[in-house]
Amino acid sequence: MRQLSVAEGAPFTPLRTAPACLTQEQLFPLVSRLPEINRTYTTYQAYRIRGAIDPEALGSAVDQVVARHEALRTCLGTTPAGLRQLIGPARTGSLRSVDLRAVPPSEAHGVLARSLLEESETLFRIADEPLARFTLFRIADDDQVVMAVIHHLVFDGWSFSVLWREVTELYRAARAGEPPALSPVKTQFTDFVARQREWLEQDEAQEQIRFWLDELRGCATGATLPYDDIPVSASTRAGARLPVALSAELSARVALTARRERVTVAAITLLALQLVISRATAADDVVLGIPMGNRTSVDDFDAMGFFANAHALRMRLDEGRTLRELVHSVANKLVAAMINQRVPLPAVVAASRTGRSPGLPSALFRVIFTFHNEPNLPPELGVTRTEWWNVEDRTRRADLTLHIGRHGDRIAGEFEYSTQLYRPETVQRFTEAYTNTVQEIIDDLDDRTIP
Repeated sequence: MRQLSVAEGAPFTPLRTAPACLTQEQLFPLVSRLPEINRTYTTYQAYRIRGAIDPEALGSAVDQVVARHEALRTCLGTTPAGLRQLIGPARTGSLRSVDLRAVPPSEAHGVLARSLLEESETLFRIADEPLARFTLFRIADDDQVVMAVIHHLVFDGWSFSVLWREVTELYRAARAGEPPALSPVKTQFTDFVARQREWLEQDEAQEQIRFWLDELRGCATGATLPYDDIPVSASTRAGARLPVALSAELSARVALTARRERVTVAAITLLALQLVISRATAADDVVLGIPMGNRTSVDDFDAMGFFANAHALRMRLDEGRTLRELVHSVANKLVAAMINQRVPLPAVVAASRTGRSPGLPSALFRVIFTFHNEPNLPPELGVTRTEWWNVEDRTRRADLTLHIGRHGDRIAGEFEYSTQLYRPETVQRFTEAYTNTVQEIIDDLDDRTIP
């Protein structure tokens, strides 16, 4: 990783400040002090665009998106009033251009891949610059990659879909010379934070806190799969990815079973991971991290910011229960978690430490399950062809994370894992065990019980 040196242009001077949310308060001390954690919470997407584009129109579109959404010109810093979001002014020139057209065609792919990786691993200065940057890599006049790198402190996965949708429309409007068909932004992230802090003082928030405390009371440290290597030094955030994909036939059967049982695909794919962990560890009480979108107002759907909450979902895999019973139990757990998703996990943890309660474990979860159902539309820039560019990610946020979702007619994703704890061949066995367990659930839903 390289530290970003000196910001180009004028120094960052905030127009105003606003309170930080509880999750930002939880993460800020880590990401501002530890470069490896900072890198772990840097998110990015890159798309290769085949065909001629108008770089000026694209730059104008990005500038207008940055002007519309405060989160894209926000950083965080400590003040006498505590941690604050620092919102800067809108600027022109948000889209940086890197010209690689002079690179020989035989070397272009390698140079581009290294450039994208370097851009993804360049650290943000959390308190000194907006936590979003945009780059256009020009490979040829009709071949380029557009990349957005944005820190998770001010952004989440859902926000990417809003970003590319607005870039698409603003680019179209700039090329056509007409006003864009975009409504004014109804919710800035600072509005959401103010609303959340006010809501946390209300009875509904306290009820949700009690729900999570009841769910997690007496739980052990978060479940994980057995390690290959026990760390002998400080834990690192080094990670790797391994694809996992169900066959088209099995994917179709999972979807059919979900409809027939009136549960979600997420419930079936989550149960499979819980069973893999339970069987590998002989534990019947499994706690996993579950990120949730937390966009509970229609006005939040078109907003950008760090709305997402992560909660700990607990499942008891008692002996003698059929797989059908377990599927419905997981589905009910997910529904209850969604109903109670608004309260931030730090508020639950803080409440657990009051009175005589021993509190929750410091490692509440060590494995994360993420079912990706957020909109994921790429930028569409006129008569061009756009394709996802997979930039290598060499970090991890937990021991193991399963990213999975529906991609066309397939259910697929990847296991993100700690290279300090697991060898690649071990994670490959996990992926095989996982797909086999999904198959088992679908085949034996009616009569098989947990061994």
